[in-house]
Amino acid sequence: MARDKLSRRRLVGWGLGLAGSPLAGWVHASTAVVDDAALPASTEFLQPPGMEGWVPFRITANRVILGGRLNDHPVAVVLDSGEGRTTMDAGAAAGFGLRPRSTLLETGVTGETRAALTGPARLELPGLRLGLPAVALADLSALTLPGRASSVVVLGQDLLDLVALSLSFQTSHLQISRPGPAPSDPGYDRAPLLPGAHHRRHMPFRLGEPTEFQAMVDLGNDAPLYLSPGLASDLKLLEGREHSLALSVGAEGRSVDTVFTTPSLTLGGATLKDVPTRVPSKWTVSVPAVIGLPVLRRYAIRFCYASNEIALRADPAVIAQPFARDRSGLGAIMDRHNLRIIFVSPASRASRAALQVGDEIKTIEGVSVKQYLTMANGPLGSRPAGTRFHLGLSDGRRVPLVLRDYF
Repeated sequence: MARDKLSRRRLVGWGLGLAGSPLAGWVHASTAVVDDAALPASTEFLQPPGMEGWVPFRITANRVILGGRLNDHPVAVVLDSGEGRTTMDAGAAAGFGLRPRSTLLETGVTGETRAALTGPARLELPGLRLGLPAVALADLSALTLPGRASSVVVLGQDLLDLVALSLSFQTSHLQISRPGPAPSDPGYDRAPLLPGAHHRRHMPFRLGEPTEFQAMVDLGNDAPLYLSPGLASDLKLLEGREHSLALSVGAEGRSVDTVFTTPSLTLGGATLKDVPTRVPSKWTVSVPAVIGLPVLRRYAIRFCYASNEIALRADPAVIAQPFARDRSGLGAIMDRHNLRIIFVSPASRASRAALQVGDEIKTIEGVSVKQYLTMANGPLGSRPAGTRFHLGLSDGRRVPLVLRDYF
C-alpha cells in the first residue's frame, strides 16, 4: 500500500522554544491517499442543516488547532488541508487502543519512508463525529505545541472530502458544515479547487505576471511558498536576486533548500509582496508550487471539495503586513541541554560570526538555552533586523550574533 506526500518537514531555524524543542517551525506537508480500496470516513453532524455553529480555534507554532476526542481520549487536532489521511503519533497509539495492522510507503520531497496504518477510530470535533476506517501512525515528535497535555492528531483530506470548512483568521473561529457551494458574497473571490495527481487539491496563482500556475493549498505547511526547481529555473526567479541556502528536516531525512524572496504573489484577488520562498533540490509534486499557512491566514477561506471550489476574502490590512523570516542563518537542534548547530546558511550573519556546524550553544544572554527558549515568544531568528544576541558556546567562546536579512 502506498501514498504520496510532501513529507512532514520542519524548517530547522534557530530558537523556537516549543516544549523544549528549538525547531523554528515544522512544515507538516501533505499526503494524498492512493489506496483506492480504503473506505471513506463517515460523518454525523450534531446540528440541523444550516445551524452548524462557529467554534474557536487557535494558531500555535503555525498550526491551526482545535480540541477534540479520539476514541474518547482528549486530543489536540491540527487541521491540515494537505494531509491525506488522519495521522497520529505512533508512540501514543497504544494508549488509544490502536495497534499497527499494515504499512504504507510515503514519498516525500526528498525521499521515501515507511509508516504504519491502524484503525478504525472515532474522532469527535465540536458539532461533528467522524468514523475513521484507517489512521496513519507516524513520528510526530517534532510537532511540539506549547503547554499541550494531550496527544496530537493531524486531520486533513478525509475530513475535507465530506464537509465544507470555513475559517476566519481575524476572529479565530471556524465552521464545519455540510458540503455545498459557498454562499454568494461579493467580498469573496471564488476559484476552482481541483483534484490533481493522487487527489491533491490545487488552485491558480500568479507570480507577478499574467501567466497562471497551479499550487497545492496546504494549511499544514508553515513555509509561505514552496516552488519547484523547474518553475524557478523557467522563470529565472533567482537571477539578480539575493538568495541563500537553508535546512529543512523530514521523516525521509534532511534537505538543503534554496531560499529567496518572491517580489509578488497574486492569490484570491489580492497581491502579497516580498514572500519568503523555498526551492528544494528535489520535487515530486505534480503542480509547481505549494502555498502554506503564512499566506493562507491572510484570508477568510471556505474549502468545499464536493463542489471543487475554494472561496477567499483578503483582509487588506493583513495582506500588507510583512512576512516573518529567518535572519539568523542558523539551523540548530536541541541536544540534551545545548543547541547543536547542524547548518549555517551562506552569507548569513551566523556565517560571518564564524559559527560552524558542530558548535554547541550553551547560553543565550547568559541564561541557559532551555530556560531562555522557554521564555521566548516565537523564533529568535525572525526577530527584527539589528537584534543582537550574545551566545555562550560549550567550548567557552562568547559569540555576538546580530540579525540581518540574508535573502
